[in-house]
Amino acid sequence: MKILVVDDDQAVLRITCRILQAAGHDTAGAENGLFGYFNFLVTRPDLVITDIEMPLQSGLTMMKQIRKVAPRIPAIYMSASIAAYRRRLEAERRRHVTVMLEKPFSAPELLQAMSELVGARSRADLASRRFGPAHRLFT
Repeated sequence: MKILVVDDDQAVLRITCRILQAAGHDTAGAENGLFGYFNFLVTRPDLVITDIEMPLQSGLTMMKQIRKVAPRIPAIYMSASIAAYRRRLEAERRRHVTVMLEKPFSAPELLQAMSELVGARSRADLASRRFGPAHRLFT
């Protein structure tokens, strides 16, 4: 799987990419939402893992832009203050395939979040085949 990781903390970015590479995934990284968006357009990953709070552009704003060109792209949102964004992320989760991951996290927690995401995406794909586009189920 091709995965784009976006985080302004270089250590988190490097470690997250290494964990994913060790699990057999191809990764690309960016240090803020603006670079993340441009990187997305170039690499066309299967999944985006993004921090929420970053300089230049937040992860939420970046994902809003990405979903204009790739509405079905799944995302894992990570933050040390995930509770502050819970309401907004729950609304996002009703419209898109997303998972929340609180920092700091371990390698098993990251891989578990990816597993949850794959399961959620499979359920959304199944619902889409049965009932039409998934976004219609939640409006």
